[in-house]
Amino acid sequence: MEYKVLTNGIKMPMEGFGVFQVRDKEECKESVLNAIRAGYRLIDTAASYTNEDAVGEAVREAIAEGICGCTDKVVISFLDCYGKTKRNMRGIPLELPDEETMKRTGERFVKTAEKYGMTVESCAETVDLSEVGVRHGSCVDPAIIERILGVPVRVKKDKNQRPECGCVESVETGAYDTCLCGCKYCYANDSEGAVMRRREEYDVDSPLLCGRVEEEDRITVRRTSRILTGE
Repeated sequence: MEYKVLTNGIKMPMEGFGVFQVRDKEECKESVLNAIRAGYRLIDTAASYTNEDAVGEAVREAIAEGICGCTDKVVISFLDCYGKTKRNMRGIPLELPDEETMKRTGERFVKTAEKYGMTVESCAETVDLSEVGVRHGSCVDPAIIERILGVPVRVKKDKNQRPECGCVESVETGAYDTCLCGCKYCYANDSEGAVMRRREEYDVDSPLLCGRVEEEDRITVRRTSRILTGE
């Protein structure tokens, strides 16, 4: 398959896969799933084809196949319209999901995840999705930390996060305006221009994730405390 390398370094196949007149839902799902396995990344569909749900099931299945064995938990969230999100998505039709749509979506994720031995949790959502098998979760999860360390830990909820966020106190190692994927809805990037400017600052030999330590920079040692109990 022929590919084109985009400005962000991602390879895009030059061929797409269409599902026009594929009316049988199961046939559509299997066709799209096999196309993704073969390397296709552009799936051409439309509401008038009446098979968008089958395409969505195939995409979920492909994602589950790809991460199966790497994780046993999937964390989902729904779009929050921050100011920069609205600005970056200007001109793109946007419809925020209501509670019933969230439940229906969560239920579909659970159905696919269970097939591959994974559970589904929500991230910083006020809506209760437990009735469809999605419990409130957290990205920085104390249960996972305890499982990895093999001992109980003494941690508190991160007070700097939203009330709905279940993450415990942690140190952020990421950086804004550094992701090259270009998702318009992402709150971590201010704009494409900001990302390109930060990309130019990248230095493989720098101790920083992105950028360099300059003379006027001030480096302080962060205070930390032990989280292991029984010591």
